[in-house]
Amino acid sequence: DGRSRLADGANVCRELHQKLRLECYKSQGKWADLRQMNRPAILTLRTPGSAEQRHVLIKGIGAQQATLETAVGEQNYPLTVLDTLWTGEFLLLWRSQSGVAYIGPEVRGQPVFWLLGRLTELGLLKPTTSISDRYDLTLRNALSTFQTSRGLDADGVAGIRTLIALGDVEPAPPMLGSAP
Repeated sequence: DGRSRLADGANVCRELHQKLRLECYKSQGKWADLRQMNRPAILTLRTPGSAEQRHVLIKGIGAQQATLETAVGEQNYPLTVLDTLWTGEFLLLWRSQSGVAYIGPEVRGQPVFWLLGRLTELGLLKPTTSISDRYDLTLRNALSTFQTSRGLDADGVAGIRTLIALGDVEPAPPMLGSAP
């Protein structure tokens, strides 16, 4: 499909956003971070004996092993082995349901309406006829409750990790499976 081919040297994140409306979240982390976000991600691995780095897709993670998509297909590797290779860097692709990468007290309008609707769908806010586009204390408290329930920092603002978790709606996004 021509939509999924990227030109050599293209900015992958910019192209994926323009063509497929996907956002990139590049960060440093640990296995616990990947488990919490529960999405396939591209890991940066060191090549043993050289300064070269490789990128590999993690498709599943268990207590002791991870499933990686490699040139020879899916392979399971012990986390202890991957710990010696993984730089901690990962790239996660996600689709923003809100259209923004942050919703906090200074944000007004549609992103706040989206967040109100999503927290109402989840039962964390009561449906109301008086809706404001202001990020108020009630919204902040409901969001903090959601964050706590998902193991996120309960800071009461919707950053990328919170928005990723809030995006767990139908159709369900690809999830990080369990490795054997």
